[in-house]
Amino acid sequence: MKRGKGWMWSLGTGIVGLLLVGLWVFGSGTFAAEYKYVGVSKCKNCHRKKGSGEAFQKWEEGPHAKTYKTLATPKAKEFAQKKGVSGDPQKEPKCLKCHVTAYGVDPKLLAKTFKMEDGIQCESCHGPGSGYRKKKIMIDKEEAKKNGLILPTEKNCTTCHNSESPSWDPNQYTVAGGKKVGFDFEQAKKKIAHPTPEEYKKKVKTEKEEEDEEE
Repeated sequence: MKRGKGWMWSLGTGIVGLLLVGLWVFGSGTFAAEYKYVGVSKCKNCHRKKGSGEAFQKWEEGPHAKTYKTLATPKAKEFAQKKGVSGDPQKEPKCLKCHVTAYGVDPKLLAKTFKMEDGIQCESCHGPGSGYRKKKIMIDKEEAKKNGLILPTEKNCTTCHNSESPSWDPNQYTVAGGKKVGFDFEQAKKKIAHPTPEEYKKKVKTEKEEEDEEE
């Protein structure tokens, strides 16, 4: 049986976090050992297609794609020194844990296509993708979840977006009543949301049904 193409649902709450967001619990080996991190290069095959919501392009143009590179900037080195880090921030565990995906995991769980230099990638929030990245799995949201897909929550963000971050601004967001807070999940996720358009989802569903009928 031929399989359908693309995603069948929105990832509107997708990669939740902003610049300097990071690994949350992935580095501690939370996921089953059979799932590997494949890297954003594998995700973009489908998520850069025109009309799909262009999740890859949004990531590439956003702050997450630059988190590792920012560690080489003078400002990052200044932040590091204030935290007692005298060496290279791009090699410092205190920095890397929130600037790259899968930091600290068993190297055996990193596929050859995975590159730390790509910073905070899709799998930082959606989990290692070796089990769900294929179209035959991705076509079905529930099936993808059974194979490792994670739909992130606020807790994923606040693991790195907290007062421990050297760039933390306690007044960054304004919430109800005019109160100032350092992080607000609802506002933050809107900045990087990458939902799949309903029209595209219908198109994919139709293609899938037509291919099934051919069989």
